[in-house]
Parts: sequence; structure tokens; C-alpha cells
Amino acid sequence: MPCDERWEPDLWAAFIKGGFRREPDGRLRIPDAPGLGVEIDWGVIERYGERLYEGTAASVAVATLRDAGLRGALHLNRKKQDLLRAREHLEVELPDPPAW
Repeated sequence: MPCDERWEPDLWAAFIKGGFRREPDGRLRIPDAPGLGVEIDWGVIERYGERLYEGTAASVAVATLRDAGLRGALHLNRKKQDLLRAREHLEVELPDPPAW
């Protein structure tokens, strides 16, 4: 984690193919490829990764009922449905990429 005193971008990004390119002044360059801009090295993930949580629709629903109760779970579901409907009509303009 970045708040850990031992955090180093090169170690943290070991699962990214090719790592991050550094600028001459030491800054990390933001990738500009599609998606997240990086390619994940699944071999590293398979070798060293650890699944911390495996949620299914049913297990998330049960946990929500347990945590929020029926009324809370229904309220959260309505909010989710409202957000999904609003997202259908969302229009986004992407800014021009910065000139390097």
C-alpha cells in the first residue's frame, strides 16, 4: 500500500507487464493505452496472488440483508437501479490527452 514505508512503485507494480515508465525527473508517466493503460501479467498474479474475497450475487445479497436489514437492502437496491438507469443516458466528453 502507498502508506507503507516500504512501498515502492516497482515492487507494487510487479504484476504489470513492462512496469511503469519513469520520466527523467523520477515521475511516473500515466499510461495512455486503452482501458487502464497497462497489461496485467497474469502469470505473476497466478503465482503470487491471493484471493481475499469471492463474492457472488447471492452471497452479496445475504451479506447486505445481514448488514442493512430488509428495509436497508431494498433501499440500496432501489438506489442501484436508479444509478443504472441514469447511467444509460450519461454522456461524457473525454478531454484531449496532455502533450508530452
